[in-house]
Amino acid sequence: MTKKAFILISFIVFFGLFFIGCGGVSSTTTSTDATTTETTTNSNITTTEATTTEEETTVTTSVYTVSFSTDDHVSVTIYEDANYTTTSSDNSSISVYNNHDVYFTLEFTEGYELDTISIDGSGYDDVDETDTLMFIIENITEDLSVSITSVETVTITEYVATFLLDENVSVTVYDTQDYTSGTVTTIAYARDSDTGEILTDGSGQVNFTVTLAEGYEIDTVTVTPTYNYNNLKDPGDLELDNTYRVTKIQGDITIKITTKVIDQYDEFSPTVITYSDLGVTVDNDNGYVSVESGIVTISLSGDYEITGSISEGALVVSCTDDDVIDLYLYDLSITSTTTAPINVISAGKTEIVIQGTVILTDNRSTEIEETDDTPNAALFSSVDMDIAGTGTLYVYGYYNNGIGTSDDLKLTDITATVIALNNAIKGSDSLTIESGIYDLTAQTGDGLKTSNSDISDKGNQRGIITISGGTITINAGSDGIDAAYDVLIEGSPVITIYTSESYATGVGAAASTSTSGTLYLRISSSISTTYRYAVYFTDASGTNAVWMDADFLTSGYVDGRLYYFYTIDLSGVGQYYTLYQFTSSSTNSTSSYVAKSETSSLNSAYDMLVVGSRDIIGTAISVSWSIYGSSSSTGTEFSTKGIKADNTITINGGAIVIYSYDDGLHANSDVLLETGSYGDGDIIITNGTITITSKDDGIHADSTVSISGGTINVLTAYEGIEGNIIEISGGTSTVVATDDGINATYGSVTPAIRVTGGTLDVTVGSGDTDAIDTNGTYTQTGGFVVSRSAVTGQMGGAIDSVGSVSITGGTFIGIGYSETVTSSTGDNLSTGRISITISGGTYTVLDSSGNTIMTFTTSSAYTYAQIWITSDLFETGSYTLIRNTTTIKTFTFS
Repeated sequence: MTKKAFILISFIVFFGLFFIGCGGVSSTTTSTDATTTETTTNSNITTTEATTTEEETTVTTSVYTVSFSTDDHVSVTIYEDANYTTTSSDNSSISVYNNHDVYFTLEFTEGYELDTISIDGSGYDDVDETDTLMFIIENITEDLSVSITSVETVTITEYVATFLLDENVSVTVYDTQDYTSGTVTTIAYARDSDTGEILTDGSGQVNFTVTLAEGYEIDTVTVTPTYNYNNLKDPGDLELDNTYRVTKIQGDITIKITTKVIDQYDEFSPTVITYSDLGVTVDNDNGYVSVESGIVTISLSGDYEITGSISEGALVVSCTDDDVIDLYLYDLSITSTTTAPINVISAGKTEIVIQGTVILTDNRSTEIEETDDTPNAALFSSVDMDIAGTGTLYVYGYYNNGIGTSDDLKLTDITATVIALNNAIKGSDSLTIESGIYDLTAQTGDGLKTSNSDISDKGNQRGIITISGGTITINAGSDGIDAAYDVLIEGSPVITIYTSESYATGVGAAASTSTSGTLYLRISSSISTTYRYAVYFTDASGTNAVWMDADFLTSGYVDGRLYYFYTIDLSGVGQYYTLYQFTSSSTNSTSSYVAKSETSSLNSAYDMLVVGSRDIIGTAISVSWSIYGSSSSTGTEFSTKGIKADNTITINGGAIVIYSYDDGLHANSDVLLETGSYGDGDIIITNGTITITSKDDGIHADSTVSISGGTINVLTAYEGIEGNIIEISGGTSTVVATDDGINATYGSVTPAIRVTGGTLDVTVGSGDTDAIDTNGTYTQTGGFVVSRSAVTGQMGGAIDSVGSVSITGGTFIGIGYSETVTSSTGDNLSTGRISITISGGTYTVLDSSGNTIMTFTTSSAYTYAQIWITSDLFETGSYTLIRNTTTIKTFTFS
């Protein structure tokens, strides 16, 4: 309520000693010798006048009119007495005697209030209001015109902060940031930080301190709704104990403060962190755990138990390089859209133990700009990290990788399901899996990956992937396992790998081959541009041949390297090709050239031949297959290998099954490592079982393939086993291929196949396909080899060698046409070429006493017209070749 006010207006009263005869004026004259009194009464005022008998006196009494005018939103009520009880009959004007008063009240329509009262144009602005709006004009001395105007009511809203407190805390609120003269209250207004003026423009603040009961500390301070303010600054922000500030208040808010008993920190017990959408709690707090908006930051080494669930939060570790952090994850679910759900920024080492069911979901947008400080995995560590435990881990890395480190990563015992946009698990320096169960999906990247290949400060070689146990299933859009240096598989892991959309589930679409009838050629820019290229195509008979020149298409970068791209028309050409390099001025010729590849069949799963910087040695060209990519003008490198290493693959055990669009096993020697040298490009197999289905090579080593043990089954491949050197000294290897079965190709040394032991069983189809093909030499001193080629036109065969063939020990069985048939030499006796139909069945060679000397099988898919056998098992005497139970041939050594 505001106080009642009156407008006081005084007018000068003029008294005349003469009668003015004008309208609105009356007078009375009295003459007497004695004193008399006359009383005159007006409708709203009574006056008494006196005369004497000694003289004549004339008194003039005037009547004036006060008129009112208003706008549409105000009405006037005029009263005839000072008590505001008798209402005048006319509320637009009133007549009053000279020097008397007028009383009136005002009433406004809803939503309006007094603006101005003016009298004959003179404004009176100093007007206070009451509920009855009662006014007075005093001492009327002339006619007056009173004008009254209204204005719309302006409602001023004050933003209020209401405190909700428990019994262990009280709040002192201050008008300004100087924190003086505070008031203990549970209500505060948004005020200017300097003047203390109440603000309603969204820039006001509430400044307050808290007082806690003994033995208690702040648990949570929350402000709602979040859209009605900007920031809540705590004592750490303000550098003032127990002091808080809520800034830029734009509406009513509620400030809720809860307390908890002050922890008595037990250094022998873990700190317990519990996530919740209602707030994160920390028990047995060591003083080095901070919480802000669901993000928990640990800044000191120690043991931490983590549990709970939060829909927007994270766990961050930011310690010194000497700190070792042990995180025990119980039933835990963390989802984040702003950072990695678990992010180890700095520490000496991080050890994570999975105790319950842990779910980490990285929902960051892929539009986020990635920097050196951006954690590129849902579970990320910039330092060495070990993950172990008997619990179950689910990682959904929809931003980039699933699990990743910048250094070493080791996994033991856990059961993990990882789905990642890029790589499922990446240890940049090294990755070790000792045990556990892993179901990995890399939608566009690799299943297991390392990326560094230099030497660490401790002298350790980086880039090694080691698997010694566990059950691992990989579905990868790219490579199943990709090591920047070595892959080592030992012990007894069970590994199943599916690559590309052709075999894997839950991965992105692979690049598709051209449907335009065009073969693409990609040549490294390090090879001189003074050459031109052409392809010599032939059919299966070798009699129909055609030359097709390579036409320059464009240049472009693949993996940072410049290449030149060419097109070759496939219209009307045969199935087999030979790539030739010529000088720019020479003509096409099969006898005069700079370099050429071996003759091979086209690989229908690919559309581009690739010649790298180290793939032309002397007059020999080594080529590999890739996909140009119909949507790319500069070519697409498409790697979907089962297991790939830029140095060496070593398999000493385990059961490995690979379904790969690209090579099943692949070791590079053309990748420049961070050590400054190129990789060895070797594959070494000493034990284990390996089963491969591939649309390219089953096993490919740029340098040496060495097999001394284990069981290898290449169920289907373009080429079965390929390397510059292939050495077989043990194990059992079975190969089925559509082109060459075993191929010693051009490389840094003269190609060679060497068999000193073990069992090798090879089958290839018809056409220019060689079961065993060497661009150098073939040497056998032991072992058991069955080589089948359903060749037509005598272009390939069971064994095809550019150089010498020497079989002085072991057994070699050539089935089908063979360009080379060795005679008896060394410890071996040879049957020579035997023309006989070899169809599907089990074959046994018996000596004259009926003893089984050797046995082998062939499928019913092919029928062969020849066979030859050389073996150190033969002695002088007769032998019988039996198919199932039927004798089909007898031969004698004398």
